[in-house]
Amino acid sequence: MLFNLPGLTEHRFSVTAFPILKLLAAVFGLTQVFFLIDSNFSHPKEFQESDYVMTFYVAGHLSATGRESELYPTSGATSFAGASFDKAAHDLLPDLPKNTTAIYMYSPLLALFFAPLSFLSPTWSVLLWQALSLVALFFSCKILARSMEIDFPESFLMCALFGPVFIMLWSGQLGLVLGVFPLCLGYFFLLRNRALLAGLIWSVLFLKPQYLPSAVFVGLVFALNRKFRLFLGLVLGVLIVATMNLLLFSPELIARWLTSHELSDTLFTDVRYGIPAHLVTSIPADILLLLRSDTRLVWKWPIYFGALSLWFIGLCYCWKICRAELAWRTQVSLIWAVSCVLSSLALPHLLYYDLCILIPGGFLFATTNKLVHFKTITTPARLGWFSITLYLVIFVLFKANAVFSLILELILLALFLFLIVRIDRALAPQTP
Repeated sequence: MLFNLPGLTEHRFSVTAFPILKLLAAVFGLTQVFFLIDSNFSHPKEFQESDYVMTFYVAGHLSATGRESELYPTSGATSFAGASFDKAAHDLLPDLPKNTTAIYMYSPLLALFFAPLSFLSPTWSVLLWQALSLVALFFSCKILARSMEIDFPESFLMCALFGPVFIMLWSGQLGLVLGVFPLCLGYFFLLRNRALLAGLIWSVLFLKPQYLPSAVFVGLVFALNRKFRLFLGLVLGVLIVATMNLLLFSPELIARWLTSHELSDTLFTDVRYGIPAHLVTSIPADILLLLRSDTRLVWKWPIYFGALSLWFIGLCYCWKICRAELAWRTQVSLIWAVSCVLSSLALPHLLYYDLCILIPGGFLFATTNKLVHFKTITTPARLGWFSITLYLVIFVLFKANAVFSLILELILLALFLFLIVRIDRALAPQTP
């Protein structure tokens, strides 16, 4: 049994308890697909402001035409506005509003990855990327369903009712292709004791850094328990990706890429970048956004330290999981799910669509069958899933306000604390 812990029982599983929910998921999923296709072709000018077109499409074009030097601001720049990448985006996309600032902060290797897609028109390029993202989600659910022995069609349908998936597809972000899919694939091999290969696969997350801490956390937990292969695979893989960047691009470009991150804290506070406050879903960032601008620098590091303490708490409990007499599958699944939840809470910068990282943890904790059943966490996990999806309605209907996203994060924090208390009780020695 995957979760063979005291107080757990076997149940036959159905993700969607009611047929009406299956029908709703199918209808809503198809509606999203048709909406994306229609929006791409009927409003192509508006889509030039999407993350994909004005970031990854432009970066791919610069890489394909040998203009990598324009990807990042020059050393000493104080803003992304008016930088070489911003100018290149406005030159390439004539309908991009003048007051919109285009920003690229990912590695130059990722720009090279998007170079082939830049030979298409923006409309067809973003449509192809959305299709690739759906394929990645399809195979991610396939891997999770096989690993957890749950129903694949129902698990895939449930993703249609998870708000961040729609925003991820609509904006053309990277999280499904270069985040969720590598995470799930690495989990698949880790369950089969191929930890070195799992680490190498997880190193791909270096291209989507918001998802990398989850993998590093799992690797660190096992390394502290003298199981080094996963962490070794991660280190080797990251070194390979970093080496490819160094070999393919000039040291000056790499230096400009790294120094551009010094401006990252201005992304959510400078109105020129146009990032809605309630799109930001991380506890540290939301708290800082609610403070006066002149006090943010003072409180920045204490708040970051508080977020780091959540990782430390998770590390302590996951260390206990490793020390307990549990099956390998149980250890891997619990630690991995905890790492996904922590990533949704305690990273300095995380946006709503990045909550797709909770898809694996959501299925682990919200489903029940003979292999996957954590009795008292099932209902709270489903509540968390529902809260995240309901937030999409708030995001669409209400004016930007960081209070809304902080409330969502506090709900997720409460569920995380409930989870570790439940784990602690399950692992505690049982009295006769």
